[in-house]
Amino acid sequence: MKSDDNKTVRNIALEERPETGAALLRGINPCCETIHSAAAAYLIERYSDPGELVLDPNMGCGAALAEAVFLGRSACGIGGDPLEELIARVRLSPLTADTLLKELESIPVSANTPAELKKCIDTIADGDAANFFRVCASEAMDKTSQTENFRDVCIKNIGIIENAYRDMRTPVDFQHYAHVTEIGLISADMILFPYMQRARSAGNGTDALTMLWPEWKSGFRDAEKYLDEVVRNFTELERVLRPGGHFCVISPDDRGDTFPFVSGENFTRTRTFVLTCPGEPDFRVTVSEKAHK
Repeated sequence: MKSDDNKTVRNIALEERPETGAALLRGINPCCETIHSAAAAYLIERYSDPGELVLDPNMGCGAALAEAVFLGRSACGIGGDPLEELIARVRLSPLTADTLLKELESIPVSANTPAELKKCIDTIADGDAANFFRVCASEAMDKTSQTENFRDVCIKNIGIIENAYRDMRTPVDFQHYAHVTEIGLISADMILFPYMQRARSAGNGTDALTMLWPEWKSGFRDAEKYLDEVVRNFTELERVLRPGGHFCVISPDDRGDTFPFVSGENFTRTRTFVLTCPGEPDFRVTVSEKAHK
């Protein structure tokens, strides 16, 4: 882990990163990610070591956690609506292209209506594979998607998984919890918290998912209320962060408000800086180290 000096870092300019496996995975059911690849990778490399656990309590589609996994860390995510959780699980699952192509062959080419796709997908025994095709169905039915055909979307996403994990040498370690109060006895070495809402547009796949699997509709939560829930349960996050671990809060640079957490006697060496990257929004980052007791 790199050590910070004693001076407050006001502005850090990041260079554009070459396309990594984690960046490629963002192409599976593309959605509005809260934090860009360069910022997530910079913070994870600076405030954690390979083999350590990175926790994201506002994980969305798992983009930041994918950066952690490809940097050799274990990943734990909290939150996300049902579609976001599916996307994160698909991006970070141990699926292989061969397995997915074999399952795709079992789905008739003529199965293009929502009812036909649902029937075929629900008969797939491998849960991870079934989730992959649910994500593809949602993307294919997305009114803003550039690809309208289900099989085309499947082939595209299988190619992304194959290319992203081509050089991966260690198993993916990813776990997910629906609520902060469920995290139990895990021990996190770093908490990466995007303190911001993800903007949603019409036709992002959510309507398709709940039309095909209406039982998941109740799992969709208001983004602002979810952030409030995380803040109210901050003591749970504080509890699982190991002494010496870092709590990184990321927000838009123009937000300007203060955070109602990461303060008091349990945290020390708090510092704030701004991350900038060409072509990406700036982020304000507040990092606090948990005190040793």
